[in-house]
Amino acid sequence: MKALREDQNKIWEEIKAIKEENNKIWLEIKAMRKDQEDAWVTIRHLMSDVGGISRSLGKLLERDVRHYLPMWIKGKLGFNVDKLRRVVIENVGEFDGYVEVDDWIIAVEVKATLRIRDANDFINRLARLRVIKANKRITAVLAYVNDVKETAEAIKVLRTYNVIVLRHHGEDDFEEVT
Repeated sequence: MKALREDQNKIWEEIKAIKEENNKIWLEIKAMRKDQEDAWVTIRHLMSDVGGISRSLGKLLERDVRHYLPMWIKGKLGFNVDKLRRVVIENVGEFDGYVEVDDWIIAVEVKATLRIRDANDFINRLARLRVIKANKRITAVLAYVNDVKETAEAIKVLRTYNVIVLRHHGEDDFEEVT
């Protein structure tokens, strides 16, 4: 009987030790969950910061292209363009660069990275512009910097609609992509 009680006490001590170990594990899990929550908050802040940086870089790229593209336009298209300006046309949308010269319009889109959705969006805006400015001839130019997997397909789509595609290497260095 004494041996049985001793065995029972050992079992209770083992159960107590297991419960203590379980409590430690749950405290560790709780701390890990808190760390995970904190990490997600940090990630969301970083993503917001990266988004802001991306927008700032995009604006700088647009400004750079608007500054140097008139030289390319003069050399390749023969138009004497002093300045491209960013415009928003009602019922059409925004163009990163735009100029009207006599009966011609030059509409420009600038992308840091060229994707298919960008190509389709630009083509749709051009279609709306052609309706509103039916009496003008439109030359469309898309300038981009970085390639991704879908860039080649986006270029094919743009070329189908006679959009001039330029890879911008910096300053006045533009490469026409076919």
